[in-house]
Amino acid sequence: SLGFGYGVTDTWFTEFYGKYKRANGTGTAFDAFEWENKFQLTQQGQYPIDVGFITEIERPRDRSEGYEVKFGPLFQTEFGKTQLNLNVLLQRNYRAAESNPLKLGYQWQAKYRWMPELELGAQGFGDVGQWNHIAPRSEQSHLLGPAVFGKFALGGRHGIRYNAAFLVDASDTKHSKTFRTQVEYEF
Repeated sequence: SLGFGYGVTDTWFTEFYGKYKRANGTGTAFDAFEWENKFQLTQQGQYPIDVGFITEIERPRDRSEGYEVKFGPLFQTEFGKTQLNLNVLLQRNYRAAESNPLKLGYQWQAKYRWMPELELGAQGFGDVGQWNHIAPRSEQSHLLGPAVFGKFALGGRHGIRYNAAFLVDASDTKHSKTFRTQVEYEF
């Protein structure tokens, strides 16, 4: 993904992405556009758990997939140098060639803030089926594994923020592996 984000206000951050995909040994190709908005609903540190809300709209290159709409609450808390996050997400494709139900997914993250340039932790991502009917375990997806995070300050408001994780699919018998990374330049 290649994106550009902007903090519109202290409580609203918006970001626009171009997404690219590489699968089964094929070359990298454009996959979708995405518009993401995060809203901070409580002031950071005001309550034991900080609460936010996210909306995402994605338009895939393959028009038969329709528009993917994802939304849900974001939760974060801290204990000393440890930060915990949980995002509960609902997702559905509209105007798709095939009808599809509203799906329930999640993202979680735990990290220990050792130093700004290197924080250690774990991440997990999952899909559990329809929002009102959890799928059998064999039809669910649960990726989890160790992760590293950090930020290198470049002076002023500039910096490079990164995170990377090695994830294993705990829900399939092959335990498929995924390496994900994200790098952001802040200015």
